[in-house]
Amino acid sequence: MVYLDRFTTGEEQQNRACSPSDDGDTFYCRSTDDPNHVVNCCYYNMCNADVKLTFPPTTATTALIPDSGKGKK
Repeated sequence: MVYLDRFTTGEEQQNRACSPSDDGDTFYCRSTDDPNHVVNCCYYNMCNADVKLTFPPTTATTALIPDSGKGKK
């Protein structure tokens, strides 16, 4: 999986991780309404190697929100 986070400081961080199971980690691959967290999952070896995630355009209703304490920076 590849995931992109935007922190309250405005910093963006993209990370890659492998799921321990063959069918992917459905907990991390589920859809979210958080405009500051984007996930891309795939289900075969190295399929996320060249993925470059971006955030959807920001609007007044999806402006940066404070960290909800998910254990990130």
